Amino acid sequence: MEIGSFIGLAAATKGSITIEGIGNLDLRPLKTGFGKLGISWTVQGDALCVSSIQDMKANGDVGTKIPKIDDAPWPGFPPDLTSIMTVVATQIEGTVLIFEKMFESRMFFVDKLISMGAQITLCDPHRAVVSGPSVLHGDHLVSPDVRAGMAMVIAAMTAHGESRISNVYQIERGYEHLVERLQSLGAHITKVEME
Repeated sequence: MEIGSFIGLAAATKGSITIEGIGNLDLRPLKTGFGKLGISWTVQGDALCVSSIQDMKANGDVGTKIPKIDDAPWPGFPPDLTSIMTVVATQIEGTVLIFEKMFESRMFFVDKLISMGAQITLCDPHRAVVSGPSVLHGDHLVSPDVRAGMAMVIAAMTAHGESRISNVYQIERGYEHLVERLQSLGAHITKVEME
């Protein structure tokens, strides 16, 4: 989940990142999913390198014009990353169908992305059609869970202006020392304790 999230963060913000210590992880499902968004990386030894130079265009599936990113049990695309892919899809050229087949109610966070300027049509509780690229602007967001919360962080990093994300303990359950790690990558982010 973390590797896919940081790949998505780099791609959406048009940045580069090197993720060390990937070991012998089989990243084929991620490579297939991100490839549909025109995003690739190289592996050098134990490190995965995402370049800031990406195609960032929807690559149609065989026999269809609109690529579909749908989750499935291993070796399919991981369901924990469909929220991340939804945000990344807002930044690419073209239209993508995100199909969350495995879990209920995970697509309901897209209303927040729409309020930030994303062009998303929520078809039903499991499917969203994303057209891009969209210019996102800052907003006040509330994290409903760890997956959508990280997607909101990526959207905020992509957006123009300031964003505030409440309920961050949900995100921190899945991403240890997230604020410090993002700051070390150059992000302008701070954690504020509310009274």
